Amino acid sequence: MQDTDGFETMLEMQKHILLRIVKLLTGSKINYPSQNRAQPPRSQDGRDANTKTPIAATPSTQSSNNPAHTRIWGVKIHRQGEFPSFTSTGPRARFVTEHFEPTHPIFKVGELCPLTVVYGIPIVVYSPTLSVGWDYPVKPGEKCDTADNQPAVYLRIETHNGFAPFRWQIMSPGPCYAVRQDKQPLTKELLETMYKFHASILDTDYFLETREGNPPYAITPEVFQDFSEKYWKEQKKAGRTMSSGDGR
Repeated sequence: MQDTDGFETMLEMQKHILLRIVKLLTGSKINYPSQNRAQPPRSQDGRDANTKTPIAATPSTQSSNNPAHTRIWGVKIHRQGEFPSFTSTGPRARFVTEHFEPTHPIFKVGELCPLTVVYGIPIVVYSPTLSVGWDYPVKPGEKCDTADNQPAVYLRIETHNGFAPFRWQIMSPGPCYAVRQDKQPLTKELLETMYKFHASILDTDYFLETREGNPPYAITPEVFQDFSEKYWKEQKKAGRTMSSGDGR
């Protein structure tokens, strides 16, 4: 039986993380949601009935009367050659909001990212190239690393050694897709933060010490939340602003 109390606690924590990111980037004062606080009335189109302002997708706005036609909010992770200038736009250019039908292959052959489970946001990543053999041939003038996808590989690392499965390392995974395992909305900002979190750990001796049986610290939801706050403070100082709260 699923631990519903633990599941609701995890969702509440992720709401706080996203709200803190918005607060850091906008400088606005945000009242954090409470399970006991009444929610504003909403119209049928999923907007706040009082303000008519679009709200972020939630299970209620994401669902329809026919669950078979429910679309899940996730993220496409561009391969190296899919956008014009990675160096000028930064890592955020690689993450784009995507909507997935329930029949999308990601829900059948997507792979769970183990480290994301440890800090409470289980992510499933899907590479058409690795899973079903789609190929992305190098075009004339493109470099041979055009199908590389470092963010996806970093998200897929194992908890015990910091390495992605061998085929993710030796083959270029091409464009990849990601959703939350619980099918809650996944924003591109959150997935970018998770990628940078993994990268920050790989830049240390954490996994070397873990392989020797002496992990220097436990990776917890709180550790990720602290990293997220610091990361978005740096992004704000660099002049970065967030798109809408739903990640579009």
